[in-house]
Amino acid sequence: GVIYFACAAPRMLGGRTSALPFRRAISAEERDDCFRVGFTISCGAFARGNLKVDKAGFERMPGVAGVKIALRDGEQAWPAATDAESEAYRMKAGDVLIFRASAEGIVSLRAQAGLNLFAEGESMKLGLGRS
Repeated sequence: GVIYFACAAPRMLGGRTSALPFRRAISAEERDDCFRVGFTISCGAFARGNLKVDKAGFERMPGVAGVKIALRDGEQAWPAATDAESEAYRMKAGDVLIFRASAEGIVSLRAQAGLNLFAEGESMKLGLGRS
């Protein structure tokens, strides 16, 4: 579908060939090199309840665009409905962080102590070497 619009856009727009509006329409969420991936906080510095999401430094890791959502007990905890609630949120063990990351970023996150790939337990059921 996207390729069709890219090729047909000049004809539909009456000969205008600028791709700039088309590029703006594709958000960063839809980039081909990024994935949305979840990690569970299990232990370590992230699990102690002292760190805020925006102060943890995830976006400084290679290939990691940052945390998009934090879940606690299956409910969205960060960003919260109000700025005050978002400011008060601290990560703790059991929280699930949803990241935007490239393949390199996922490797970086998997190497981080205290973070476990959210579906790793399920993938281990498939057998060795598949997680």
